[in-house]
Amino acid sequence: MLACLRTALLAALSLAAASLAAPPARAQSHEAYRLDMLTPGQKELLFQRVDSYAHVESFLKFCGHPPALERRVRRTVQGCVAPASLEVIAAHFRRSLAARAATRWNCDTDEARRMIARSEQALETAFTDLKRACERPES
Repeated sequence: MLACLRTALLAALSLAAASLAAPPARAQSHEAYRLDMLTPGQKELLFQRVDSYAHVESFLKFCGHPPALERRVRRTVQGCVAPASLEVIAAHFRRSLAARAATRWNCDTDEARRMIARSEQALETAFTDLKRACERPES
């Protein structure tokens, strides 16, 4: 189960920084990002990442380290992502999280403890990148 988590974590987080470093261009500097700005391939990748983040959240929450990703993402992207698009993404995340609700993890191994630490560190990096992607350019 940890190998599956490791794969999901790496898939989600190794690509997150690259995608956030080059977000889709905004039509105007004050316009929020919308799902319709993404190509079909970018949307597919986004939802694959959302599924991976749900996998990571499921693991961390089960092991007593709930990252509260939805709340943190909402706070981070407020004013940056169009509310309707954010709701679509959040609904997908919640469905993906619910699909993993019955998953049980062994959190007491050395490998599990390393995965918890790596997951938390990778999430912090991803949130730093997300904040950077949502910063308004200086006028």
